[in-house]
Amino acid sequence: MVAPEDWQEQARRQNVAAESMKQPMPPSIGACDATASSFSWVDEGRVTPVRDQGSCGSCWAFGTHGAFEGSYAVINQDLVDTAEQQTLDCSGAGSCGGGWWAFKYLVDTGSTDETDYPYTAQDGMCQTNVQSLYTAAAWGYVDPNVEIPSVDALKGALCAYGPIAVAVAATLAFQAYTSGVFNENSSATIDHAVTLVGWDDSMQAWRIKNS
Repeated sequence: MVAPEDWQEQARRQNVAAESMKQPMPPSIGACDATASSFSWVDEGRVTPVRDQGSCGSCWAFGTHGAFEGSYAVINQDLVDTAEQQTLDCSGAGSCGGGWWAFKYLVDTGSTDETDYPYTAQDGMCQTNVQSLYTAAAWGYVDPNVEIPSVDALKGALCAYGPIAVAVAATLAFQAYTSGVFNENSSATIDHAVTLVGWDDSMQAWRIKNS
């Protein structure tokens, strides 16, 4: 995950543009309540299965698609497995060496099914003979004015839009995670994209989908 130096300025411009593109979201499936002590889109059946990005640094594509697929599931009540490899090969947002969010590509071009453009965990030539079946309408940041949005803002976004793409610092301890609640204070720079799918206040924990 490689953040542009001016990502916050880009974020502010993006949110201004998104205001004119936004479409009304349906009532949250399962009545997601941002004031509840816990909630998970996994429990509501609105999160696609965990995928393995392999040795390719394509987490930015998986984080992008995780949020896209989650939003699609909330709106359409249907799980679709879209093609991260297409975004990796064609979006220009990054490579196996890292990248940034590719939502603009999903708005402009869209994505096909995973089965029609399988993931290979390596950079490839863009295949133009596939049909993009799913497109995004708009996208934006939870709060472009801060590096880390507040807990309440993140919960509100989860309920309003479904799973959201976030970035973390994948330290050695993070990479060694096997189960339970991961808890580490780190000043490391963010370098890994994941998808935020819920929370549990009793454990002071977020629930994430990690590729």
